[in-house]
Amino acid sequence: MRPCPMTQYHHGVNLACEIKLTGVTPHGRAFVWNHKDPNCPYHHAVLTGTSSAPPMNGQVFAYGVNTAEVESSSVSTPLSAPSVRQFETGATRDADTGKLAYEGFLDPLVLKRYAQFMHRHRTQSDGTLRDPDNWQRGIPLDVYADSGIRHVFEWWLVHRGNPMPPAGPRDPKDLPDILCAVMFNAMGYLHELLKEKANG
Repeated sequence: MRPCPMTQYHHGVNLACEIKLTGVTPHGRAFVWNHKDPNCPYHHAVLTGTSSAPPMNGQVFAYGVNTAEVESSSVSTPLSAPSVRQFETGATRDADTGKLAYEGFLDPLVLKRYAQFMHRHRTQSDGTLRDPDNWQRGIPLDVYADSGIRHVFEWWLVHRGNPMPPAGPRDPKDLPDILCAVMFNAMGYLHELLKEKANG
């Protein structure tokens, strides 16, 4: 899928439509799209030459050809997305197809709450302050699994409407704390797996 060409001009950042080039048919180029903005006029106007309401999600259209004709045609030559993006200002950049979209995959609010949880737990039971990356030095997988499963069980209890488990000085204080504890153990476990793989 690639962004609707109108993304920079018509849509809000989070309302970009996507269009998939499915190939070349005897009638022309075939497309399938996913509208995130139901008012987007671009695909229908450009692909069919009209200005009426855009097709529904998942419908297949081609230049001047109706859905039945396209669906009954064999797709022969796959089409690739453009390798260069051009913006309204005239500036260009290489396409971001295949690149990791950290801005979309991650949420800064979640990461900030997790960092607050981690910072609060830097103080050890003997009063000393551990380094922020102390966990990366290596903790056995069994320890991560035991702790992670315990916190998942706490999450399950609270999700079912039960009260928060009694909390000791170092135990989760609320549901976000429980989720952060689950994240810590899952990330720590994954860190050990990736480290082992990298060291091969």
